[in-house]
Amino acid sequence: MRFESVLVVLTGAKKCQSTHMPHRERILGLDVARSIAILSVIAAHTTGLRFGVFGVQLFFMVSGYLLAEYQLNFSSKNFLIHRYLRLAPLAILSTLVFSFRFSNTLEILLNFLLIHALFAGVNSFSGGWSISFEWLFSIINILLVKLRIKFLVVFFTLILITQSIVYFINSQDKNLSIDMPFISFVTNLGFFISGHLIKRLDFKLKNPALYIPLIIVSPILNSQPPFYLAIYNVSLICLFLLCLEIKVSQSWIAVAIHFVGVRTYGIFVGHFIVMISLQNLMFFRNLHSNSGYLGQLVYFLIVACSATFIGFLTYRFIEKPLILFSTKRFSNKGIK
Repeated sequence: MRFESVLVVLTGAKKCQSTHMPHRERILGLDVARSIAILSVIAAHTTGLRFGVFGVQLFFMVSGYLLAEYQLNFSSKNFLIHRYLRLAPLAILSTLVFSFRFSNTLEILLNFLLIHALFAGVNSFSGGWSISFEWLFSIINILLVKLRIKFLVVFFTLILITQSIVYFINSQDKNLSIDMPFISFVTNLGFFISGHLIKRLDFKLKNPALYIPLIIVSPILNSQPPFYLAIYNVSLICLFLLCLEIKVSQSWIAVAIHFVGVRTYGIFVGHFIVMISLQNLMFFRNLHSNSGYLGQLVYFLIVACSATFIGFLTYRFIEKPLILFSTKRFSNKGIK
């Protein structure tokens, strides 16, 4: 039995007939972007490599790209129902797992409704701010798809200017630091809109290899003066575009990428659960804090593998059944 066939059996994935258009019409490049994003987030949380937090913004780009043409398959009302059913179940599960964080019922309700990120001082489940933003971006997406491209570009430019102003204030005087939920929402909305524009403009890179050095140095620029922030945004866009161009000749690699890409939401939620569980054990606290780079690498691998197993379970028993139900019930086309 060939290796890729073994991998298909172990992962439960369906073997791809093409590396360009994989099973169920999944786009390989999007799952590459998702895989990079989730591994970067886990690395940031387990190794101290803070630049890895760019993975959250990369997720926002993927969402913007995918939701830019939602109206082809859903009415606005059904789109929001479908989207809530996609995001809410694991958010509710996480809220229950992290219930010790909440001081009152209102906070729990706001987390269930996925609007908690708009309120200062409201506690959230781990990583909940980004899931809340995903839901709020979905609501705004109903307006975005109706905007003409030129107005969308203007909106995107204004957000970039806002990002630079906020970054400048925060870097100049900590006493004047701006960290309001609405400001954070607006600045992150820029990444969602960039994915939207890439899809609607069908934008592609010419000579992709020329952009690789920019992508490599961009994480360093994220901690530099404000005028570098635009370079960071552009480099993240280039990274996403490069992901879309990736082709894989080995089918087992494509199967592995799709396996991770499909389950990134569960992996994202799961890695927080694993980390908090391991932090209660002295051995893993010492491994993370006192074992140098090798210990951090081992800790990263343990968290990543354990979270992937959680993602496997959540997708199989929670996400996939709801996706199938929601698509069949609310999509204009249903499941063929």
